[in-house]
Amino acid sequence: LGGHFMGSDGSFDPVLIELATPEAAEGLFLTTIGSDVRQIPTAQAFVAEYEARFGPIGAYSAYAYEATSIAIWAARQAAAQGAFAPDRSTAQRRAAVLAAMKTLKDYPGLFGPQNFDERGDSTNRDVGLFTVTDGTFAFLKTASPE
Repeated sequence: LGGHFMGSDGSFDPVLIELATPEAAEGLFLTTIGSDVRQIPTAQAFVAEYEARFGPIGAYSAYAYEATSIAIWAARQAAAQGAFAPDRSTAQRRAAVLAAMKTLKDYPGLFGPQNFDERGDSTNRDVGLFTVTDGTFAFLKTASPE
């Protein structure tokens, strides 16, 4: 067979290479959200600390950390406004955290300043392109809409 196989972020897992075999997976291309976290200067300390504690960083480890950090930030903002007072309902507390999320501006995250649009989507629209080389995922480049 000739040609190339291309997958999306759901393929970005070393198990794919293991199941397909490194030889069969060689040359596979895939895209994933963001960029290679190892290539981002603001994420270097996180990557080093994560890998020292847990081993190789997963495809979504940094994104999960970033999302959790932002959620904690919003909860703290809401708490500072009294959102978690005993007389507040769960719905009121959730609404206060959501309102705080909407005030986020240039959150100093792993991927640089983080912002959200009016729909709540990240304004970071980068897509990373990877290939399988010698049995591992190798970063090729970041595609940005700018």
